[in-house]
Amino acid sequence: MTDMTLKYVIKSQNPEPLTVIVEPWAEEVVISPEASLLLTVLYDREGLLETVMDLNYFTVWLWGWDAGLRLR
Repeated sequence: MTDMTLKYVIKSQNPEPLTVIVEPWAEEVVISPEASLLLTVLYDREGLLETVMDLNYFTVWLWGWDAGLRLR
């Protein structure tokens, strides 16, 4: 099956570094103030992408181990 792709840009406008957490893998990336991060999700079944944020953290919840998900 051919993977579908979702590209998601996270841009920090904080004066401090922003920690981006990608679940369910608990991957963390710290981005500098005024920087951005491109998250590319490859998947073979649709699901729900949820986000939670506060001043220092941005968490992206992807839709699980069984959906053929991979990050690039």
